[in-house]
Amino acid sequence: MSLGTIYQCNHVVVDPSPLRACEARRNYESGLSAKPCDVVETHGLSNVKVPRLCPPCHDKKSSLDTQLVRVKSLIADLKKELSESYGKCLSHMDDAGLKSEKKQDDSSSKSEEATTVEPGSAGVDPDEIMEKIDPAEIDPIEEFLRKKKQESDAHLMMISDYR
Repeated sequence: MSLGTIYQCNHVVVDPSPLRACEARRNYESGLSAKPCDVVETHGLSNVKVPRLCPPCHDKKSSLDTQLVRVKSLIADLKKELSESYGKCLSHMDDAGLKSEKKQDDSSSKSEEATTVEPGSAGVDPDEIMEKIDPAEIDPIEEFLRKKKQESDAHLMMISDYR
């Protein structure tokens, strides 16, 4: 029976020298048997649990951690670069006299107000309300969700307003 070390990653390292030799190993050592005992056994009471990773897992984890830090910094740099280029695009659009998204947000808030159905207007058909709204002001996502909510199996879907 050998001493075993159980790491946090559930890998087990068994000490090659036994704590107690089995009968086959004793017979081999005394010359009574020609074959040595190759069976390694451990017992729960002779195992030691260690609250750390085994060396290969520790090396792998530290390598992955350094890669993760590098990737996170790269993503942060790219986000910063993207926000800077987006600001430049907005300024170029304003210089060219085109509508920027900031100006379009005002018109989309008008469409949200128009698509909101009041609780007291239960007799009003939503399709009639949507026909009165200019198609350019309708948000395609809101229109898609509105149609999905009207389907017969809408109660099975998890459609919600996450604002």
